Amino acid sequence: MTDRGTRRAGWYADPLGQADLRWWDSQNWTTQVTASRSKDSRTTAPSRPAALQWADDDLPANEPIEGNSRESSPTAPRVAEPKLAIGAKLDSSEMKPEKLTASGADWSPFALALLSAGDRIVTASAKGIPTITVDMGERTYWWDEPLESFPVSPVDLVVHTTPRADAVKPDVAGRYFEPLLWRVGTAAETLFTRVDPALRYKLRRWPDLDAMPHTAEQFRAIKVLSAAQLTVTELAAIGDIPAKDVRTLIGTFALMSILDAVKDPVLSR
Repeated sequence: MTDRGTRRAGWYADPLGQADLRWWDSQNWTTQVTASRSKDSRTTAPSRPAALQWADDDLPANEPIEGNSRESSPTAPRVAEPKLAIGAKLDSSEMKPEKLTASGADWSPFALALLSAGDRIVTASAKGIPTITVDMGERTYWWDEPLESFPVSPVDLVVHTTPRADAVKPDVAGRYFEPLLWRVGTAAETLFTRVDPALRYKLRRWPDLDAMPHTAEQFRAIKVLSAAQLTVTELAAIGDIPAKDVRTLIGTFALMSILDAVKDPVLSR
């Protein structure tokens, strides 16, 4: 059961633990927070907070902190559209060539080929490393090296996509592809350009961070994005992360197929 529109506006304990209190405007959580429960820090409600879309199961269960917290603030229109299957915009027509090359240290051609692979098998080769084979349909990859040695900057990268019926896959068991996709996505310089700033994003589930090298900023973004539907701008502001890094991270989650997105009715006008 949702509490939107029934639970009164007020200061509540921050469900993310990023601050002491966060303002609930009776419809959404907002960016307005306090660092203290002192009387001075909670006596005035924000006049025009930027509304965020939060998951229903993250609504507050306790009563608001008293003061002038019963004053409600203007709310942004709620998102009522169905969730999309993928959060990053991709024009598959750009991936028609069966062979892609990159004259530099960039995994972008590989990432874009994987995004549009469908039922095809994708391979990538670069100077000094064995060929990487990925079956997106079977969620599997093959590579004769441990992922710890995965290069951030490939040299002379060449990517092929092959119809499944014509592909020759290794005759040994493959490995689960998510840790590989994390490394490819976070090292793809142009993946961030595929992310639509007019969408709100939310993680379906936490990635397996034990198998994925990550920074404190990335962990902070994952924590926020697992609890809220946010635009790129909102996530960057809340997590104190550069917008480009946020967009690359969202593009990576889309590549890993663990991201949902909905159109923001205001930003998409």
